Amino acid sequence: TVSAREIVVLEIGSIHAGQQPNQIPSEGEMTGTLRFAKEEVGRAVWDEMFFIQEQLSGTHRVTGNLDMIGPWLPPCKIDRDLTRRAIGICRRTLGEKAVYEIPFALACEDLSLIAQDVRTVHIVLGVAPKEDRGTPPPELHSDQFLGYPDRSCLLVGRDILAACARGLL
Repeated sequence: TVSAREIVVLEIGSIHAGQQPNQIPSEGEMTGTLRFAKEEVGRAVWDEMFFIQEQLSGTHRVTGNLDMIGPWLPPCKIDRDLTRRAIGICRRTLGEKAVYEIPFALACEDLSLIAQDVRTVHIVLGVAPKEDRGTPPPELHSDQFLGYPDRSCLLVGRDILAACARGLL
């Protein structure tokens, strides 16, 4: 059991099992990621997920596989004040309609180890057609997100990073 006060993100991004709505498949697979702030809490969640998988496999006489993709990283701590200031700089640099603010959420980014000791701003950069500006972008890890955007975003990124460096440092 993990306290609700602990920071843990368990994401199951893929479940594959069976084809029939009223039939227990003979095998199944779940794949996901696990992020946490304290290693002992992450280990407890990891062990619990495998216990559940073993119980389901044994009860229904099926083969199960739970694949937790590593590495284990703590959730990223985002500095809200610093991020709000960076958003203001983005709006002044690109224009009001060119910036869409994503609500604060618990992020699990690759720089999360560094962010444990350094104030962190999280900006997702993308390029959209002018007619789409101001509309919510697709979720970062969804199948709608284009992982390799138009190269013109490199120039926008350069301008934003330079403006943020001048405005925040």
